[in-house]
Amino acid sequence: MKRKRKLSIYDLGRLENTPVNLPQGEAAPVGRLSDYRKQLAREEQEAAVKAKQARLNREERARIDELSSPATRAVAFFWALALQEIQTNISADVYDNGISLVPVDTFGVYETGDAGDAFDEFNSDLVNRGITLYRGGLVRLQLYLKARGVSLTFNNYQAALDRLASLNCFQQYELAGYLSLASSQTVVEQPREESEPRRALMDDLLALGDSREDERKAVDIGDQHWQTEWLEIAKDWVTSLQKFFGFSPTPEDLRRVNDWIQRNGQHHNRNDKRLYDAARRWMCASGYWNSATCLTATERFLLDFENLDTTRMTFDERRILSNKKQAAQEEDRAKFGHSQ
Repeated sequence: MKRKRKLSIYDLGRLENTPVNLPQGEAAPVGRLSDYRKQLAREEQEAAVKAKQARLNREERARIDELSSPATRAVAFFWALALQEIQTNISADVYDNGISLVPVDTFGVYETGDAGDAFDEFNSDLVNRGITLYRGGLVRLQLYLKARGVSLTFNNYQAALDRLASLNCFQQYELAGYLSLASSQTVVEQPREESEPRRALMDDLLALGDSREDERKAVDIGDQHWQTEWLEIAKDWVTSLQKFFGFSPTPEDLRRVNDWIQRNGQHHNRNDKRLYDAARRWMCASGYWNSATCLTATERFLLDFENLDTTRMTFDERRILSNKKQAAQEEDRAKFGHSQ
Protein backbone atom coordinates (compact mmCIF):
# COMPACT_ATOMS: atom_id res chain seq x y z
CA MET A 1 0.00 0.00 0.00
CA LYS A 2 1.42 3.32 -1.07
CA ARG A 3 1.81 6.06 1.46
CA LYS A 4 0.14 9.40 0.67
CA ARG A 5 2.54 12.01 -0.56
CA LYS A 6 2.09 15.70 0.20
CA LEU A 7 1.61 17.96 -2.77
CA SER A 8 4.10 20.70 -3.36
CA ILE A 9 4.19 23.75 -5.58
CA TYR A 10 5.82 21.67 -8.29
CA ASP A 11 2.70 19.50 -8.56
CA LEU A 12 0.39 22.37 -9.54
CA GLY A 13 1.13 21.83 -13.22
CA ARG A 14 -0.40 18.33 -13.04
CA LEU A 15 -3.76 19.56 -11.64
CA GLU A 16 -6.75 19.74 -13.99
CA ASN A 17 -7.92 23.17 -15.05
CA THR A 18 -11.55 24.11 -14.33
CA PRO A 19 -13.05 26.30 -17.06
CA VAL A 20 -14.73 29.49 -15.73
CA ASN A 21 -17.02 31.75 -17.75
CA LEU A 22 -15.79 35.27 -17.06
CA PRO A 23 -18.27 38.17 -17.43
CA GLN A 24 -18.02 40.04 -20.69
CA GLY A 25 -18.96 43.56 -21.81
CA GLU A 26 -20.57 45.88 -19.23
CA ALA A 27 -20.72 43.07 -16.66
CA ALA A 28 -16.93 42.75 -16.59
CA PRO A 29 -15.52 44.33 -13.42
CA VAL A 30 -13.17 47.16 -14.38
CA GLY A 31 -11.62 50.04 -12.54
CA ARG A 32 -10.93 50.47 -8.87
CA LEU A 33 -12.74 48.92 -5.96
CA SER A 34 -14.08 52.35 -4.99
CA ASP A 35 -15.71 52.68 -8.45
CA TYR A 36 -17.39 49.31 -7.97
CA ARG A 37 -18.67 50.37 -4.56
CA LYS A 38 -20.08 53.57 -6.04
CA GLN A 39 -21.86 51.59 -8.76
CA LEU A 40 -23.40 49.27 -6.17
CA ALA A 41 -24.49 52.24 -4.06
CA ARG A 42 -26.17 53.87 -7.08
CA GLU A 43 -27.99 50.66 -8.00
CA GLU A 44 -29.20 50.19 -4.42
CA GLN A 45 -30.38 53.82 -4.30
CA GLU A 46 -32.29 53.46 -7.58
CA ALA A 47 -33.90 50.21 -6.39
CA ALA A 48 -34.92 51.83 -3.07
CA VAL A 49 -36.39 54.86 -4.87
CA LYS A 50 -38.38 52.63 -7.25
CA ALA A 51 -39.73 50.55 -4.37
CA LYS A 52 -40.71 53.64 -2.38
CA GLN A 53 -42.31 55.25 -5.44
CA ALA A 54 -44.32 52.09 -6.13
CA ARG A 55 -45.55 52.03 -2.51
CA LEU A 56 -46.52 55.72 -2.64
CA ASN A 57 -48.29 55.19 -5.96
CA ARG A 58 -50.39 52.45 -4.40
CA GLU A 59 -51.20 54.66 -1.42
CA GLU A 60 -52.04 57.58 -3.71
CA ARG A 61 -54.38 55.43 -5.81
CA ALA A 62 -56.10 54.21 -2.64
CA ARG A 63 -56.39 57.82 -1.40
CA ILE A 64 -57.90 59.00 -4.71
CA ASP A 65 -60.37 56.10 -4.69
CA GLU A 66 -61.40 56.98 -1.14
CA LEU A 67 -61.82 60.70 -1.94
CA SER A 68 -63.83 59.86 -5.06
CA SER A 69 -66.27 57.57 -3.28
CA PRO A 70 -69.89 58.83 -2.87
CA ALA A 71 -69.64 58.60 0.93
CA THR A 72 -66.56 60.81 1.07
CA ARG A 73 -68.07 63.33 -1.36
CA ALA A 74 -71.10 63.58 0.91
CA VAL A 75 -68.83 64.16 3.93
CA ALA A 76 -66.87 66.86 2.08
CA PHE A 77 -70.06 68.61 0.93
CA PHE A 78 -71.60 68.65 4.41
CA TRP A 79 -68.54 69.85 6.35
CA ALA A 80 -67.87 72.62 3.83
CA LEU A 81 -71.30 74.16 4.53
CA ALA A 82 -71.71 77.41 6.47
CA LEU A 83 -71.20 76.93 10.20
CA GLN A 84 -74.74 78.00 11.05
CA GLU A 85 -76.21 75.34 8.73
CA ILE A 86 -73.92 72.66 10.19
CA GLN A 87 -74.92 73.59 13.72
CA THR A 88 -78.60 73.37 12.77
CA ASN A 89 -78.20 69.95 11.19
CA ILE A 90 -76.40 68.40 14.16
CA SER A 91 -78.66 69.95 16.78
CA ALA A 92 -80.68 67.77 19.15
CA ASP A 93 -83.94 68.75 17.39
CA VAL A 94 -82.88 67.00 14.22
CA TYR A 95 -81.99 63.83 16.06
CA ASP A 96 -85.29 63.93 18.00
CA ASN A 97 -87.09 63.55 14.70
CA GLY A 98 -85.29 60.27 14.19
CA ILE A 99 -83.37 61.50 11.14
CA SER A 100 -79.70 62.42 11.11
CA LEU A 101 -78.61 64.80 8.38
CA VAL A 102 -74.92 64.35 9.21
CA PRO A 103 -73.16 61.91 6.84
CA VAL A 104 -71.15 59.20 8.58
CA ASP A 105 -67.39 59.51 8.16
CA THR A 106 -65.57 56.25 8.95
CA PHE A 107 -62.17 57.41 7.75
CA GLY A 108 -59.32 57.50 10.30
CA VAL A 109 -58.74 56.15 13.78
CA TYR A 110 -59.81 58.30 16.75
CA GLU A 111 -59.40 58.00 20.49
CA THR A 112 -62.47 57.58 22.67
CA GLY A 113 -63.10 57.87 26.38
CA ASP A 114 -63.39 60.61 28.98
CA ALA A 115 -60.55 63.06 28.42
CA GLY A 116 -60.21 66.79 28.88
CA ASP A 117 -60.09 69.32 26.07
CA ALA A 118 -56.52 69.42 24.74
CA PHE A 119 -57.07 72.42 22.47
CA ASP A 120 -54.55 74.66 24.28
CA GLU A 121 -51.80 72.11 23.74
CA PHE A 122 -52.90 71.54 20.14
CA ASN A 123 -53.07 75.26 19.37
CA SER A 124 -49.58 75.82 20.82
CA ASP A 125 -48.29 73.11 18.51
CA LEU A 126 -49.99 74.80 15.54
CA VAL A 127 -48.37 78.12 16.42
CA ASN A 128 -44.96 76.43 16.56
CA ARG A 129 -45.63 75.03 13.09
CA GLY A 130 -46.61 78.44 11.72
CA ILE A 131 -50.30 77.47 11.36
CA THR A 132 -53.14 79.77 12.43
CA LEU A 133 -56.52 78.23 13.25
CA TYR A 134 -59.09 81.01 13.46
CA ARG A 135 -62.30 80.96 15.48
CA GLY A 136 -64.47 79.66 12.65
CA GLY A 137 -61.99 76.88 11.93
CA LEU A 138 -61.98 75.85 15.59
CA VAL A 139 -65.79 75.70 15.67
CA ARG A 140 -65.85 73.58 12.51
CA LEU A 141 -63.19 71.27 13.94
CA GLN A 142 -64.99 70.78 17.27
CA LEU A 143 -68.34 70.20 15.56
CA TYR A 144 -66.74 67.48 13.45
CA LEU A 145 -65.29 65.77 16.53
CA LYS A 146 -68.62 66.11 18.32
CA ALA A 147 -70.46 64.49 15.40
CA ARG A 148 -68.02 61.57 15.48
CA GLY A 149 -68.59 61.16 19.21
CA VAL A 150 -64.91 61.12 20.15
CA SER A 151 -62.93 62.90 22.85
CA LEU A 152 -61.10 66.20 22.30
CA THR A 153 -57.56 64.83 22.61
CA PHE A 154 -54.46 66.21 20.89
CA ASN A 155 -54.29 63.30 18.41
CA ASN A 156 -58.00 63.62 17.58
CA TYR A 157 -57.63 67.35 16.90
CA GLN A 158 -54.71 66.64 14.56
CA ALA A 159 -56.51 63.80 12.75
CA ALA A 160 -59.65 65.92 12.31
CA LEU A 161 -57.61 68.88 11.02
CA ASP A 162 -55.86 66.71 8.44
CA ARG A 163 -59.15 65.13 7.38
CA LEU A 164 -61.11 68.36 6.91
CA ALA A 165 -58.17 70.11 5.25
CA SER A 166 -57.73 67.20 2.81
CA LEU A 167 -61.41 67.58 1.86
CA ASN A 168 -61.07 71.39 1.47
CA CYS A 169 -63.75 71.99 4.11
CA PHE A 170 -62.15 75.05 5.74
CA GLN A 171 -63.00 78.50 4.49
CA GLN A 172 -60.21 80.89 3.57
CA TYR A 173 -60.65 82.90 6.76
CA GLU A 174 -60.65 79.82 9.04
CA LEU A 175 -57.19 78.32 8.48
CA ALA A 176 -53.86 79.76 7.33
CA GLY A 177 -50.40 78.27 6.84
CA TYR A 178 -51.56 74.66 6.95
CA LEU A 179 -48.97 72.14 5.80
CA SER A 180 -49.75 68.51 6.55
CA LEU A 181 -47.26 66.54 8.63
CA ALA A 182 -47.53 63.75 6.10
CA SER A 183 -46.82 65.93 3.07
CA SER A 184 -43.14 65.04 3.12
CA GLN A 185 -44.09 61.41 2.44
CA THR A 186 -46.11 62.06 -0.70
CA VAL A 187 -43.25 62.97 -3.03
CA VAL A 188 -40.20 60.91 -3.95
CA GLU A 189 -37.38 62.68 -5.70
CA GLN A 190 -36.21 60.69 -8.71
CA PRO A 191 -32.44 60.15 -9.18
CA ARG A 192 -31.04 63.00 -11.22
CA GLU A 193 -27.73 64.11 -12.55
CA GLU A 194 -25.89 65.66 -9.66
CA SER A 195 -23.81 68.81 -9.76
CA GLU A 196 -20.05 68.57 -9.55
CA PRO A 197 -19.76 69.75 -5.89
CA ARG A 198 -22.52 67.37 -4.80
CA ARG A 199 -20.99 64.45 -6.74
CA ALA A 200 -17.60 65.15 -5.20
CA LEU A 201 -19.09 65.08 -1.70
CA MET A 202 -20.87 61.78 -2.39
CA ASP A 203 -17.69 60.26 -3.81
CA ASP A 204 -15.85 61.26 -0.66
CA LEU A 205 -18.53 59.63 1.49
CA LEU A 206 -18.49 56.38 -0.50
CA ALA A 207 -14.71 56.18 -0.28
CA LEU A 208 -14.76 56.15 3.53
CA GLY A 209 -14.48 53.00 5.63
CA ASP A 210 -15.95 51.94 8.97
CA SER A 211 -13.31 53.27 11.34
CA ARG A 212 -14.05 55.95 13.92
CA GLU A 213 -11.90 58.43 12.03
CA ASP A 214 -13.87 57.79 8.84
CA GLU A 215 -17.16 58.16 10.74
CA ARG A 216 -16.00 61.54 12.05
CA LYS A 217 -15.05 62.57 8.50
CA ALA A 218 -18.46 61.44 7.24
CA VAL A 219 -20.20 63.69 9.78
CA ASP A 220 -18.06 66.66 8.71
CA ILE A 221 -18.79 65.99 5.02
CA GLY A 222 -22.51 65.69 5.74
CA ASP A 223 -22.52 69.01 7.60
CA GLN A 224 -20.68 70.65 4.72
CA HIS A 225 -23.16 69.19 2.22
CA TRP A 226 -26.21 70.38 4.22
CA GLN A 227 -24.78 73.88 4.70
CA THR A 228 -24.14 74.19 0.96
CA GLU A 229 -27.78 73.38 0.08
CA TRP A 230 -29.31 75.42 2.94
CA LEU A 231 -27.29 78.49 2.02
CA GLU A 232 -28.65 78.42 -1.55
CA ILE A 233 -32.25 78.17 -0.30
CA ALA A 234 -31.73 80.79 2.39
CA LYS A 235 -30.23 83.17 -0.17
CA ASP A 236 -33.37 83.03 -2.34
CA TRP A 237 -35.64 83.47 0.69
CA VAL A 238 -33.67 86.45 2.00
CA THR A 239 -33.84 88.04 -1.44
CA SER A 240 -37.63 87.59 -1.42
CA LEU A 241 -37.95 89.12 2.07
CA GLN A 242 -35.84 92.10 1.02
CA LYS A 243 -37.84 92.61 -2.19
CA PHE A 244 -41.39 92.31 -0.84
CA PHE A 245 -41.08 93.21 2.85
CA GLY A 246 -37.99 95.45 2.93
CA PHE A 247 -36.52 93.27 5.65
CA SER A 248 -33.23 91.37 5.99
CA PRO A 249 -33.12 88.49 8.52
CA THR A 250 -30.04 88.07 10.69
CA PRO A 251 -27.97 84.85 10.86
CA GLU A 252 -29.62 84.22 14.24
CA ASP A 253 -33.05 84.47 12.54
CA LEU A 254 -32.01 81.90 9.94
CA ARG A 255 -30.78 79.58 12.70
CA ARG A 256 -34.16 79.87 14.46
CA VAL A 257 -36.00 79.11 11.21
CA ASN A 258 -33.81 76.08 10.54
CA ASP A 259 -34.35 74.79 14.09
CA TRP A 260 -38.11 75.26 13.62
CA ILE A 261 -38.03 73.28 10.35
CA GLN A 262 -36.03 70.44 11.93
CA ARG A 263 -38.17 70.40 15.08
CA ASN A 264 -41.37 70.01 13.07
CA GLY A 265 -39.97 67.34 10.76
CA GLN A 266 -40.36 69.48 7.62
CA HIS A 267 -36.75 69.21 6.40
CA HIS A 268 -37.96 67.14 3.42
CA ASN A 269 -40.08 70.11 2.30
CA ARG A 270 -37.27 72.65 2.09
CA ASN A 271 -38.11 73.35 -1.57
CA ASP A 272 -41.77 74.13 -0.76
CA LYS A 273 -42.40 77.89 -0.74
CA ARG A 274 -45.37 77.44 1.60
CA LEU A 275 -42.98 76.21 4.27
CA TYR A 276 -41.14 79.56 4.31
CA ASP A 277 -44.41 81.49 4.39
CA ALA A 278 -45.33 79.42 7.45
CA ALA A 279 -41.89 80.11 8.96
CA ARG A 280 -42.36 83.85 8.38
CA ARG A 281 -45.73 83.79 10.15
CA TRP A 282 -44.24 81.77 13.00
CA MET A 283 -41.42 84.29 13.45
CA CYS A 284 -44.04 87.07 13.64
CA ALA A 285 -46.29 85.12 16.02
CA SER A 286 -43.29 84.39 18.26
CA GLY A 287 -42.38 88.08 18.46
CA TYR A 288 -39.06 87.84 16.62
CA TRP A 289 -40.29 89.85 13.62
CA ASN A 290 -42.63 92.83 13.33
CA SER A 291 -46.10 91.69 12.26
CA ALA A 292 -46.91 95.13 10.86
CA THR A 293 -44.17 94.89 8.21
CA CYS A 294 -43.52 91.14 7.77
CA LEU A 295 -47.08 89.95 7.15
CA THR A 296 -49.15 90.36 4.00
CA ALA A 297 -52.24 92.56 4.04
CA THR A 298 -54.51 89.50 3.99
CA GLU A 299 -52.63 87.92 6.89
CA ARG A 300 -52.98 91.11 8.94
CA PHE A 301 -56.70 91.25 8.12
CA LEU A 302 -57.18 87.65 9.29
CA LEU A 303 -55.43 88.43 12.57
CA ASP A 304 -57.74 91.39 13.14
CA PHE A 305 -60.74 89.30 12.11
CA GLU A 306 -59.90 86.72 14.77
CA ASN A 307 -60.35 89.33 17.50
CA LEU A 308 -63.77 90.47 16.26
CA ASP A 309 -67.12 89.29 17.60
CA THR A 310 -69.08 88.69 14.40
CA THR A 311 -72.16 87.19 16.07
CA ARG A 312 -73.78 90.59 16.66
CA MET A 313 -72.59 92.43 13.58
CA THR A 314 -75.10 94.41 11.58
CA PHE A 315 -75.44 94.11 7.82
CA ASP A 316 -73.50 97.35 7.25
CA GLU A 317 -70.69 96.22 9.56
CA ARG A 318 -70.39 92.92 7.68
CA ARG A 319 -70.32 94.78 4.37
CA ILE A 320 -67.51 97.04 5.64
CA LEU A 321 -65.62 93.94 6.81
CA SER A 322 -66.03 92.31 3.41
CA ASN A 323 -64.76 95.47 1.70
CA LYS A 324 -61.69 95.48 3.96
CA LYS A 325 -60.97 91.87 3.03
CA GLN A 326 -61.26 92.63 -0.69
CA ALA A 327 -59.01 95.66 -0.29
CA ALA A 328 -56.38 93.53 1.47
CA GLN A 329 -56.52 90.93 -1.29
CA GLU A 330 -56.20 93.61 -3.97
CA GLU A 331 -53.19 95.06 -2.14
CA ASP A 332 -51.50 91.64 -2.06
CA ARG A 333 -52.37 91.00 -5.70
CA ALA A 334 -50.75 94.28 -6.72
CA LYS A 335 -47.67 93.62 -4.59
CA PHE A 336 -47.08 89.87 -5.06
CA GLY A 337 -49.03 89.12 -8.24
CA HIS A 338 -51.50 86.97 -6.31
CA SER A 339 -53.60 87.02 -3.16
CA GLN A 340 -54.07 84.48 -0.40
